[in-house]
Amino acid sequence: MTMKPPCPLFEPARRPVSFAGKTHPAEAGQGLGLTIAFVHYARHRWPLVFATRVEDGPPSPTRELQVFVARGTVLVAGILAILNLSWVLGSPLGLPPDVIAGRSFMFYLGHGVNAAVAIAAAGLSIVVGRRSGRPLWVPVTLAWIGSGAMFGWSMWLMLVVLTPNGFNTGGPGSAGVVGLVSLFTLLTGLVAGLTGAFALAERVRS
Repeated sequence: MTMKPPCPLFEPARRPVSFAGKTHPAEAGQGLGLTIAFVHYARHRWPLVFATRVEDGPPSPTRELQVFVARGTVLVAGILAILNLSWVLGSPLGLPPDVIAGRSFMFYLGHGVNAAVAIAAAGLSIVVGRRSGRPLWVPVTLAWIGSGAMFGWSMWLMLVVLTPNGFNTGGPGSAGVVGLVSLFTLLTGLVAGLTGAFALAERVRS
C-alpha cells in the first residue's frame, strides 16, 4: 500500500523555515471565513447592537477609564498599522534577512491585512466615545474584527516564533522586530477586545 503525497496546498507550511512575517493562503482564507461567520452569528446573538446608535448608550461610571484605555489602544494600533504598511511598501526595517529575500505576494497581503485590522480596531474609540449618530453595529463590527484578528493571529505567530518547532528553525531571537510587533499586536488586540466587551455589557444591562 503506497502513501499518497501530501497535498501541495499545505506543503509550504511543512517545511522548516523562519516563520516570521509569512502568511499561508489557507490561513488567510480561514481567517476571512471565520470573520464572516462571526458577524452573522453576532447579528442573531446580540440584536441590541444592530438596533441602536452609538450615542444611545446609558451613563457609565467607568466611561472616563474606558475612553483613556481606548485612546491608548488606538495610538498603539496606529503605530502597528504604520509599521505593517511600511513593510507592504518595501521597507526592510527590522525584518530578518531570509524574510527580506523571500518576500512574496502572500507576505505583502498578510501585512496589508495586519495594517487593515489595526486600523479597524480604532472603531473602539467610537463605541466608547459615544459621539456619533451612526448605527452602533458599524464601529462594533470594525472594533471586534480588528481586535479579534490582532489577538488571534499574533498569538499563533508568538507561539511559532518563541517555541522550538518545525516551522521555525531560526530560534526565539530570529524574528527581529517582527516578534516585538507580534507581541504588541497581541496585547493591543486583547485590551481592545476587553474594553469593547465591558462597554457593550453596560449597554445590555441598562
